[in-house]
Order: sequence, then C-alpha cells, then structure tokens
Amino acid sequence: MKKMILTLAIAFTALFASANSPFVSRPVENAFNTEFKGATDVAWTIKANYVQVSFLQQNERMVAYYNNDGELIGTSKHISLAKVSNTVKRLLAKKFTNYSVTETILMSARGTDDIYLTIKNEQETLVLKAADNNLSVVEAL
Repeated sequence: MKKMILTLAIAFTALFASANSPFVSRPVENAFNTEFKGATDVAWTIKANYVQVSFLQQNERMVAYYNNDGELIGTSKHISLAKVSNTVKRLLAKKFTNYSVTETILMSARGTDDIYLTIKNEQETLVLKAADNNLSVVEAL
C-alpha cells in the first residue's frame, strides 16, 4: 500500500511539475511554450474561464490570456507614452489638462491593438481607451 501511494505521488508530481502550477492544463502550457519560446519569470494565475500567465520576453514584462482549451485570447504589456500617437497626446492634453498619465498599456486581441491610459489628478483616477485617434473613458476608479 505504501509503495502504491508513493508511486502515485511521484506520478502526480512528474505530471504537474513542468506547469509551475498543478492547475495549468497541458493544452494551455503547450500553447504558451510554443507561442512564447524563451519566456522567463513565468507566473500562472488560474481563473474560472481563463488562464493568465505573466512573464518576461526579451526583458519585457508581458501578460498572456488563454481560454481553458489553450487558445490565446490576447496579450498586454506596458508601453511608453511616446508610442501613443501625437493626435491622442494632443487630445489628452486638451481634454484632461489637470491629469498626469500613470500607466500606458497595449492590449492585443483578435488582430487588433488597443491602448489604455490610466490618468490621475487630485480628485480621481480614470482609465481611457485610445482608439481611432480618439479618447473615451472606460472606467473611473
């Protein structure tokens, strides 16, 4: 009996050791390893309907999102405000004069790239979406 329990424990350890988490499915892990070869500092977060994986790729922090079947939903990464179009920066300066940009994120999903900016002043923090050279408030925090 002890041998059987020990054998099962070793089998489960071997089965899940490479996933960094006992809950990451093989399809998700395989898809990630194929899509992001050479990724380091990998951290998995399991949600009800998706899996989030944070990692470094070529010294850049990224986050990838997969459905439970291992299909890539999208990615996100911090970017410099300098990568935002001049039109959007002018709109930002005109419409949100009292605010400073605290975070700029590029989200890529389904073949489109969207830029989200978090801006802040003394009274509030807003999340804006920059699309088609326009700004819209997504959320007030």
